[in-house]
Parts: sequence; structure tokens; C-alpha cells
Amino acid sequence: MIENRIVKTELIKWREIKPLQPDNLKHIFNYKYIEDSILTHGFSMPFFVWQNGNDIFAVDGHSRIEVLNNLENVPEELPATFINAKDRKEAIEILLEVFNQKSNPIANEVLTEWVEIEQISVNVQSLNVKIEDVEDKDHADNVKELTNMIACTLTDEESEIWLHITEKLGKMKDKNAIFELIKLYSNETNII
Repeated sequence: MIENRIVKTELIKWREIKPLQPDNLKHIFNYKYIEDSILTHGFSMPFFVWQNGNDIFAVDGHSRIEVLNNLENVPEELPATFINAKDRKEAIEILLEVFNQKSNPIANEVLTEWVEIEQISVNVQSLNVKIEDVEDKDHADNVKELTNMIACTLTDEESEIWLHITEKLGKMKDKNAIFELIKLYSNETNII
């Protein structure tokens, strides 16, 4: 029988939630999207927490806590869903294996059609959108290898510059924006 791990959902003093994961475990590449989502739609998804004695630990919501700490007019209490775990080890396993799975990508064509039908505006850059299906397995492996190799960490100032540049280029995935910038730079300097 599948175990129900959800104990309860209630309002808690979110500023008292303790981190369960190290601060530097993940880079918050989508900070601005989380902030924009909260400012646009409010706090719409509860934290997921594990309680050990009087201490409450974040199982999911670390990034939202960081964003909320930098916003004004945030309620003192926000909803949290309590997860049952026998100990810290099991809570960490749930954190890693349940809340940090890779998301299923959204099919671009279906998303585009759905957004048009529903007449809504969505920040596509904040979504995991699959642009095209890769039929050739060798090509798919090469794309996967390259994707795994391209990574960078931006300072807050660099992140703002990047957001400004991508806004100028229009709505496109970061990868496409990088290649667009490479083309622009290459044309100016005659590198390629």
C-alpha cells in the first residue's frame, strides 16, 4: 500500500523555517521568475516542511524563502504542508528524490495552442519547454552532452544584465539568446 506522507497543511511563521539542505546546494537561476510569479500571483503553493521536535525544516521552498526575505509586505504566516519522515536522513531523501526530480518538459506546440485558446499570457522563459523532438539518437546524445557542459553562475548584477538582454532579444530560451549574442558579437568583431 502506498504510504500517505502528508500530515497536515497549516499556517506557520515561515521566517522560522530552518534549511534542511546546504545553502550552496543549488544555484537559483530562476530567482527573478520566482519573484515575478509571487508578485503577480501571490503565494500560491505551500512550503513543504518536516518537523523534528519544535524545529521545522524546509523540504521544498528554499528558493521561495530566499525570495520572500527580499520582498516587502509579506504576511508573517504562510501555508506549509507537513511531511512525515522518521528522521533527518529520510527527510533529506524525500527532499532530493521527490522535490528535486527533473521536470517533464512542456511540448511547445501544445503550450502555444493552449495559451491561445485560453487567451492567457505566460512567461515561457520560466517554463521547461521542449522546443523540438530529436529523432536522431546520435544527435540527441550530442545535444545532451553539450547541454550538460554549458553552465555558468551569474552575480546579481550579471543576472540583471542578462534579463535586460533577453528582454531586448524577445522571448526565447536562454540557449537561443546565447547563440543570438554570439552571432551579434561575431559580426561586430569578425571572429567567426
